[in-house]
Amino acid sequence: HPSIARLFDGGKLSDGSPYIIMEYVDGAPITEWVETNNVSRNERLKVFRTVCTALEHAHQNLIVHRDITPSNVMMSSDGEVKLIDFGIAKPQEAEATLTKIDVGSLESLSFTPGFAAPERAAGAAANTLSDIFSLGKLLEAMLADQAITKEIRAIINRATLPEPTDRYASVAAFSRDVHNFMANMPVDAMEGGTLYRFSKFFSRRRFVFSFSLAALGALVAALTITLIQYQRAEVERMTADTRFRETREMANFVIFDFYDQLHDIPGTTPVLQDLVARTQRYLDNLSTASRADWRLELETIQGYHVLGNIQGNPIRHNLGNRTASKELLDLSHKRLTELADEYPGRAEILREQGTLGYSRSVYAFIAEDDNRKSLDLAEAAVNHFDDLIELGEATIEDEIKRFEVALYTGKPYIWMQQSENAMAKYREIEADILPWANANPDHERAQFTVAAFYASFTEIAQAYARENSAKTDEMLQVATEAIERMNTVLALDQDRQLYRRLTAIARYRRGGALRQLGRVNEALADYSIAYQYAAAIANEAAENQSAQILARTIQGDLMFVHSLLGQHSQAIGLSEQLLNASKADYLAQPTNPEYWRQYFLSLKNAGDVYIAADQIDRGCSYIFEAEIIAKNYDKDVGISDTERAGSFAALLEQAIACRSNTVSDSRRK
Repeated sequence: HPSIARLFDGGKLSDGSPYIIMEYVDGAPITEWVETNNVSRNERLKVFRTVCTALEHAHQNLIVHRDITPSNVMMSSDGEVKLIDFGIAKPQEAEATLTKIDVGSLESLSFTPGFAAPERAAGAAANTLSDIFSLGKLLEAMLADQAITKEIRAIINRATLPEPTDRYASVAAFSRDVHNFMANMPVDAMEGGTLYRFSKFFSRRRFVFSFSLAALGALVAALTITLIQYQRAEVERMTADTRFRETREMANFVIFDFYDQLHDIPGTTPVLQDLVARTQRYLDNLSTASRADWRLELETIQGYHVLGNIQGNPIRHNLGNRTASKELLDLSHKRLTELADEYPGRAEILREQGTLGYSRSVYAFIAEDDNRKSLDLAEAAVNHFDDLIELGEATIEDEIKRFEVALYTGKPYIWMQQSENAMAKYREIEADILPWANANPDHERAQFTVAAFYASFTEIAQAYARENSAKTDEMLQVATEAIERMNTVLALDQDRQLYRRLTAIARYRRGGALRQLGRVNEALADYSIAYQYAAAIANEAAENQSAQILARTIQGDLMFVHSLLGQHSQAIGLSEQLLNASKADYLAQPTNPEYWRQYFLSLKNAGDVYIAADQIDRGCSYIFEAEIIAKNYDKDVGISDTERAGSFAALLEQAIACRSNTVSDSRRK
């Protein structure tokens, strides 16, 4: 982890004394650094959250630090956090075997008075909760010369409660509460109830509330006049209209906003499934009424579109139901086309045509494996956004969406063995996107869009190099550009799942570029970082199929890099993890095409890894099993032309070699 000092080597001297060699940190303890540099409270909190990411990384790898103090959290001369003194740290399972520590023993020296949890001073073994106590004390020390608000005091108090189970359950939860304070969101540690949460909501939207109160006063006055002037029947009709409008507004919030807010929250898939069912019923009921009003009809179409993406479009976090997704996207397209014919040139309709075209292009590319259809849909969508821009009605969000869909005017070419066309398209996009990004330097989404472009460009450049048997540095240049730009965006919000996901993809892509250039050791470092991000996201959202697929894809490449480096035990361990996970998915849903496909590919990959490790019999047994399952899949579902020429052909070739006992050394690798 970049915020943990590297451990390079260790051993014993000739007299038996132990030694370790660590990264040298030219800097100062964190409390001294913030005071000397007169760092603001907000900046101190940002630095503290970086410390949290480092400690969280250690905990995720089952390492307890045991002595979090200012002197063990250094700030380098260039302002980077470095967590040090892991020499006394232990794996958590080793700590679990300890019960009491004798005061005065060597074990008792593994903490600093004033920062150690009370249970440590009493002789208990260290664990993640005792690290959280020390982290709370560190935050208190970092803010010693600052005005500590009630909310910050509540956060520190929660982290340093005497009873370990009453503290924050994890470093991530602690860091998230600090983020809540910085973002003027309700702080969990406050436990202030509804009134407190409402006050936070009000303070973030003070102008909106003031305006709303004024509007509410006007509305009440108007309603009073209405009650006087109209008969009861007329009032009842107006009330019904108001209720309908309020219902629409609430439903629109659920469809267009609430889903996106749930997107980044771990464990929300069951909630989404329930909301999808309810939303579907609402849209079906609204559908009949919407035909009388074009705006209401457009609203209904947009609802079906969003619901289609949520159901199973790989464009976003989804529920894995691709059949339902296609039906809803097709329904949206049919009704939108009819509406556009009836009301040509309207900005709202053009915007939805471009957005829906983007969703359908991604679906065609990933879910249907129809590259030509994806290209055509993407080009049509770009034209709709261009028409919107020409009207003078486009927002920066429309411009962002235009660049996102433009990627699919080039990406499908690499699966059509036309990488020259793909490269030409991406160079055109690069010429447009860089001036646009420079014109919007402070727009977070705009900068994220450029980073995503370069991550995608890496994939294109890799395909071009493979197809032309060329070793080009261009793919490494664009991959590095993606990582550098993504690091800048990630620094703005390290908890946002979307940013962490693209960071994983960018690192994964550069790992592939380095591997392609023969720089396998460097590739291993990028793959490892990519897998850390992807695995963390997958653990947070166990029900999210796309998160699981990304983690396993990166894990598979990491496995092969270990194999290439001759690190066979690591490669075999990863291959068995992947195989067990794929098998469990397949057995749970044997008719799910994606799970079925992943299972035979996992068997093939495990076979290749065992063969590379000279465990020929074990490897060939996996190859034979993969061959049977793949042929059944091809008969019932059908293997794509690209995969037939790639992994499927390699599998059949390996099976033939296994049967004839001609598995060569080169083939093993």
